[in-house]
Amino acid sequence: MVLAILQARVSATRLSGQVLKPLLGKPMIFYQLERIKHAAKIDRLIVAANIDQSDDQLVDICWESKVPAYRGSSIDVLDCFYQVACMLQADHIVRLTRGLPVDRS
Repeated sequence: MVLAILQARVSATRLSGQVLKPLLGKPMIFYQLERIKHAAKIDRLIVAANIDQSDDQLVDICWESKVPAYRGSSIDVLDCFYQVACMLQADHIVRLTRGLPVDRS
């Protein structure tokens, strides 16, 4: 099974609340989830969120989009990925981030 884990959190340091910022009337994370769901080679998608209360709204959006969320440590992101992979017995893992493109020119 190919498992895609989307790492997302509301308390990001560069742009706090980025995943919840509205774009055409919906949170940005909504559009990313919808695009990933259409990936032909992804068998399962899960969002790795923090256990912090700040991610409650993010998790609600995930469930509304019919994408499960796993809540793990805000400090040890690797452990969160590991726990999800073990729980779902993934053969392959695709790590996805919620970052915006950065113009490095």
